[in-house]
Amino acid sequence: MSETIDIYAFVERLFIELDYEKRDMPNFNYVKMDHLKPLFFKNTFNNTYFLVLFTTDISDLKFILENQANYFYFLKEQNEKLLDIDKNTSMLIFLPTNERSNEILLVEEDPYYFKKYILPYTEDQYNEFILNYFEPNNSKPITELLANIVTSVDLFNEFKNDPYGENTFNFVSNLFIKLPALRIPEDINKEIYLLKETIGVSLESSGLDKFKNELDLLISNIDIDIELTKDEKNEHIIFELFLSRNNKGEQQ
Repeated sequence: MSETIDIYAFVERLFIELDYEKRDMPNFNYVKMDHLKPLFFKNTFNNTYFLVLFTTDISDLKFILENQANYFYFLKEQNEKLLDIDKNTSMLIFLPTNERSNEILLVEEDPYYFKKYILPYTEDQYNEFILNYFEPNNSKPITELLANIVTSVDLFNEFKNDPYGENTFNFVSNLFIKLPALRIPEDINKEIYLLKETIGVSLESSGLDKFKNELDLLISNIDIDIELTKDEKNEHIIFELFLSRNNKGEQQ
């Protein structure tokens, strides 16, 4: 009998295969009502951690930036016995969209509290993976299925011809790019592709490569009062960056 699995259960199972253990987060209230409850994982061999958030819309990214200090201090207070939780916690955000938005880079470039990884995907991409790869092979580890996909010449060529298509390789390659705990198989044929090339295809075709350069320059030029607290500086940067993008949109 085939087995289906939703994105929440998929993430739980994937992190467990990657040697992480799920940690409870009682009374975590910094999430919108229509969002899935966040997940928090600790690596079983070292002091590295992941906070996984599930969004419903790209507008949720601003909400996350505005609340990241709350996430940070909640985790630190609730897990005071975990070593280096304030230094080694990354944030992984699952974002159901096929829109290539500047806001994604705004969040990933934000330097405060967490290293942030945003994984854009669509339900069609995820469902194709489940229907064609997971359900027929649900007894195999998810990591093995992902490795088979990311090393497929045919699937990579399909992706190169349509970088934003509703295909499995798009979803899986983003997992490898955004989740550092996933490793490219050592026996991969390096002539197939490079993940850096995959990133380059996506950035160039969407124009986000130019925006990333613009973003780095904008951050370096923002005038911030040195007497502001860390939270106040963060709020100021968020405001300036989103104001800049809104002004540019009105001028177009």
